[in-house]
Amino acid sequence: MGILRLLLAISVVVFHRDPHISLWFLVGGHFAVQLFFVISGFYMALVLDEKYRGAHGIRAFYGNRLLRLLPTYYVALLLIVLVPWLAGLLLGRPIQIGQMNTWATYGAQLPDWLAAGLKALHLSPLGQELPSVGELDLTSHTAVSQAPPGHNTVDLLFFMLLPPAWSLSLELQFYALAPWLTRRSTALLVGLFAAALSLHWLLPLLPFGNDEFWRNRNLLAQLGYFLLGMAGHRLYRLRTHEAWLGRLMQRGRWFWAGSLALLVAYPWLPLGVRDPLVTGGFALALPFVFAATSSWKWDRMVGELSYPLYLSHWLVNQGWYGLEPLVQRRIPAFRHDWLSVVVVVVISLALAALIHWFVERPVDRFRQRWARRSLSATSTPAI
Repeated sequence: MGILRLLLAISVVVFHRDPHISLWFLVGGHFAVQLFFVISGFYMALVLDEKYRGAHGIRAFYGNRLLRLLPTYYVALLLIVLVPWLAGLLLGRPIQIGQMNTWATYGAQLPDWLAAGLKALHLSPLGQELPSVGELDLTSHTAVSQAPPGHNTVDLLFFMLLPPAWSLSLELQFYALAPWLTRRSTALLVGLFAAALSLHWLLPLLPFGNDEFWRNRNLLAQLGYFLLGMAGHRLYRLRTHEAWLGRLMQRGRWFWAGSLALLVAYPWLPLGVRDPLVTGGFALALPFVFAATSSWKWDRMVGELSYPLYLSHWLVNQGWYGLEPLVQRRIPAFRHDWLSVVVVVVISLALAALIHWFVERPVDRFRQRWARRSLSATSTPAI
């Protein structure tokens, strides 16, 4: 499972670096996040079923999830602020990259209440999808859900210093619902999935708000992907009751290879069917992929880079925008877009490895000890 998670994270990095190249590389940014939600639904159902049981199980689950997400988020946020400040000290002039530049250019045009609210949202990932619903109208200096034609606007999301964190907000909301969802009947989950799928297409028809927010960046529209992952876990759980299914899961390597093939082939699949085809195939393959890869240490190690890569690449990408013209003057080969993509991916992976080693590993040791104190001993690792 780990290599799949890493490839999805790399898809997001490539999309943010060069959307044109991302059209021909794996699954692109938006769809990669949705497949992440499928994986998350599977994992959360797994740990709630196999680990977080008993009187204190839910409290331990919530605490463990916060310890998994928040430290890396705060480190990535700190780096976004700290690195340009240190670079400015070294160069003797202010350095503003990414959303720091957005604040410097347009921050004074924000209404005071909105500026304060956007700054307060940085205190946690929760709620960071909400700025996607509106824009700053530069003509009237007001916040609007949709500006009139001819007005210049800036998406409010780009006042958030770490824009990819909007998906963490949805993850936290999924986590809040997960203990309740795992105890519901399969029939109810199917009904919720159908409702979520309908909302995915109906919400963008609302006469206010950003289409991107209603289609991709809210709980109701994305819940279906999480539920698909949970359904995959219910299939995984049947292996102990259905002998044929257990035997099939012993051939999980083929499903792993098939999932990799789906990600690679995605750009060449027919446009109208590729999203539901890959989503359904990916969700169906997950229990078999997990059965095959759960004992692969190298796969787990690779997968652990996906989350810090997803967050930390934003700093590398925005910083490269400032360095690229200088590098291109000295090394003409860097005028090729694909080479810049490779550089951003490699540097982002290196930064993700540092964050994982020096931040996530110590925190993981702590949360493992905390989980053992909260729960009875179990062989299921914290995920």
